[in-house]
Amino acid sequence: MIVRFILTVLFFFLAYTVLNAVLRILMSNVPTQNNDDEVDQMVQCEYCSTYVPKNEAVRKKLHGKICYFCDAKCLKEYKKQGGKEA
Repeated sequence: MIVRFILTVLFFFLAYTVLNAVLRILMSNVPTQNNDDEVDQMVQCEYCSTYVPKNEAVRKKLHGKICYFCDAKCLKEYKKQGGKEA
């Protein structure tokens, strides 16, 4: 009776170990969602100081440097108030 119990526990332990190893191998091939390269960098709008994702910001070279704006309206207002193009 005890031998049967020990063999049953040993069988389930081995099955768990093998299944766990197979799942690790399968999951290692799945790409991760948030790589450092994919994370959006936030930039501050030169006009209204709002932070927007860099890939969505309006870029314009002003005063010899690249400036970021949250939209074309902020760029227009910035230029009206004295912002000069390089």
